[in-house]
Amino acid sequence: MVKLHGWKNQKEIIEILDVCHIFIAPSVTGVDGNQDAPVNTLKEAMAMGLPVISTFHGGIPELVEDGKSGFLVPEKDADAIASKLTYLLEHPETWKQMGKIGRSRVEEKYDMNKLNDELVEVYQKVVDSQLPQPKLPEETLALVVNN
Repeated sequence: MVKLHGWKNQKEIIEILDVCHIFIAPSVTGVDGNQDAPVNTLKEAMAMGLPVISTFHGGIPELVEDGKSGFLVPEKDADAIASKLTYLLEHPETWKQMGKIGRSRVEEKYDMNKLNDELVEVYQKVVDSQLPQPKLPEETLALVVNN
């Protein structure tokens, strides 16, 4: 059964995903050219161990490893989505492994603590860097010292 739920908060999304076997999240480029970063609901589904189907769109290929944690299809290609869904339905033995790979991917690339540590490390490198100081004429230095 396929159900379109509309907008849901995070708690409601987790409750829905908890009773699902496969997650489909196709995205399309907006008329203004806008594209999504990796979609949070995809991250949630993958973190819960679900195989996913999504599109080659924006940052989604950075999250979903095509053929490993799920499948990626071209935007607006309903036949490709149907084909990948049919494959998954006919091969339920692949779900667990895809889900495991997806969860590992989310843990590796999107763990908040790990990302925070990496950001602190970047800031620390900037603070610690020995950027060359501009050489000022001696009279400028004397003026600075006298002030």
